[in-house]
Amino acid sequence: MHTMNGTIASFFFGYYTRRSSSLIQTCLYFETYKFPEISATGNNAKLFNSGLMAGDGSGGGGIKLAGTLWDKEPLSLAEKVCESFNGELGIYAFKTLPNSTIQVRIERLTNKFGSPTMEDIEAYSTIYRAKLADPEQAKTIPDNISLEIR
Repeated sequence: MHTMNGTIASFFFGYYTRRSSSLIQTCLYFETYKFPEISATGNNAKLFNSGLMAGDGSGGGGIKLAGTLWDKEPLSLAEKVCESFNGELGIYAFKTLPNSTIQVRIERLTNKFGSPTMEDIEAYSTIYRAKLADPEQAKTIPDNISLEIR
């Protein structure tokens, strides 16, 4: 998890207006936060299992697991798929839902804006779907997974 683990992020918390003689200034202020090191295979299992995840697993980034018996395995596999791209792709957001849905938002780490191409999304999706096939057959994850890659 390149974007979240161990990085420091600034969050916009609001703005205020101040008046200095005849000049009115609008100022933005930010807070910083250092994300903890978290992965599915776990540096700190107590922290990982505590539900302390930054973001919502969607547009806000981060990891949000549904709390099912199967949702940690797809996260681990998603991280392994990223490794196969030699540091070019990472996971921006990962979310599992109780209705057997997995949502993954990837980011291109070699692009300053982080936007993956359609080819990146297609390649990631193909490899990830192939990696999910074995656990689906072994019944360690549901065999009717709905996969959304963005």
